[in-house]
Amino acid sequence: MFKRFCRRAPAFFLFALSLTTSSVFAEGNAASSPVFTDTNALNSQLFPYQKSMFEQPQDVFERGLQNLLKGFPRTTYQLFDPQPPETIGEPVVDSGLSWIARGSEWYVREVYPESAGDRAGVQVGDHFLGIDTPTTVKTPADLCRGQQPVYLRIERSGRAVKLSFSCQTFTRLSMITRMIEGHTGYLRPDFERLGSVSLLKQVFDAVTSLQEQGMTRLVLDLRGNQGGSIYDVATMADMFLHQGVIVRLLDRDGERKVSGRTEQYPRSAKDEREDIDVPLVVLVNKETQAGAELLAADLKQNGRAKVVGQQTAGVSTLFQIYPVFYRLGGIRASVRYPVGSWLTPNGENIGGIGLTPDITVAQESLNIAFFPDPKVDPQLAAAVQVLAKTAP
Repeated sequence: MFKRFCRRAPAFFLFALSLTTSSVFAEGNAASSPVFTDTNALNSQLFPYQKSMFEQPQDVFERGLQNLLKGFPRTTYQLFDPQPPETIGEPVVDSGLSWIARGSEWYVREVYPESAGDRAGVQVGDHFLGIDTPTTVKTPADLCRGQQPVYLRIERSGRAVKLSFSCQTFTRLSMITRMIEGHTGYLRPDFERLGSVSLLKQVFDAVTSLQEQGMTRLVLDLRGNQGGSIYDVATMADMFLHQGVIVRLLDRDGERKVSGRTEQYPRSAKDEREDIDVPLVVLVNKETQAGAELLAADLKQNGRAKVVGQQTAGVSTLFQIYPVFYRLGGIRASVRYPVGSWLTPNGENIGGIGLTPDITVAQESLNIAFFPDPKVDPQLAAAVQVLAKTAP
């Protein structure tokens, strides 16, 4: 398996190297009339600005950046402290919670079993009200960077609840796999934790492990998934497809047509011997968005998989992340601006609309439980039934 991974890796690494200074992510809501940033104009202002601000105090730097970005609609920035790079698979200090924003409000999307948040009683769907601990944390996603223990205020079923816990060190899985029924395997990737460079190997290893357990058909669970960079999504789609378009991009000049060594649009799947050929069903819900929607659309519109669940979120805007430096301590801010939208293989922009599943199955929750069971998960049960009719 590792040799097969190595044969595919070189082409992928070219995409990974292009992420060293900036990254393109399929995130954010698409507007009915997309407004894409003039990248050249923004870069021509950001570069001299960061040079002029290199030794200025943070408040001066931030005020100037706010004024600069007023001329670029839908462009935002975030200040942060330099953090050492996280090693995939190594234990990290974490709450075991992940969050999703709806407008300006935050809700618990996942509670990892046996984590600090789980033991404190946090539940999926809890509405974030604030943190009583003195802290500079601005969003719940960063609560482990503040003072510990965390005194968390949430709203649940119209009632305010206070919970406290201390973030702890534990290893969060980047890929959940298991056998669920008969010869049906289950694969749920976490793009936020999957390393781009090791993505191919991790997926291959996960599928190989399932096949060794007797897996002949597979459920790919993308519920609650926002996907990763556009390159990660395209790479994963290619692993399940022998042919077909997997990435089309719309930018300020219309659909991008590029044919080069390190960039190609539209990008098509390559027919590789190690492509994953088992019968496949993809699970989606209303919290499936951005890159995860594109992955589902790739597999559906190329006739590779049936899609089961609910209409997806309809998030197709591509954002560029530009790191901005000041002082000598490293990256201190990131500017995020819209540069385009991805299109489905059929050329559709589903921003604001979402992807319609082949089989609609209602299921009320912000997201799914970890390690789901088809006996109590209607969408998963429907996926198993579809596979049972089409696969040995």
